[in-house]
Amino acid sequence: MEYFGDSMKSFAQRRYKFATDGVLDDGLTYEDFSARDGEIVSAIRCHFDGDELKKIAFAAYSRENSHIHAGKCIVKILAFTDSPDKNLLSLPAGLTDTTKR
Repeated sequence: MEYFGDSMKSFAQRRYKFATDGVLDDGLTYEDFSARDGEIVSAIRCHFDGDELKKIAFAAYSRENSHIHAGKCIVKILAFTDSPDKNLLSLPAGLTDTTKR
């Protein structure tokens, strides 16, 4: 499922396409999306409990000669809210925000 047409995306943005969906052993459902950008293949899996998004998993793979390089990231969704706890939006002690001048 694509939410934005190609005219709404930046030129350099990967274009994810719906790949498949199903039901996992624990009863959660999922939707898979994939994209290919040259030699890099990436995939996103969204896990749902009913209509509620529970987890997002991302993986990317590339091949260089005979070596495969891979990375992954899993985000567990604890809650959706329009008024998040300010502590959750702050950097941990000892870290500096280098994006602000």
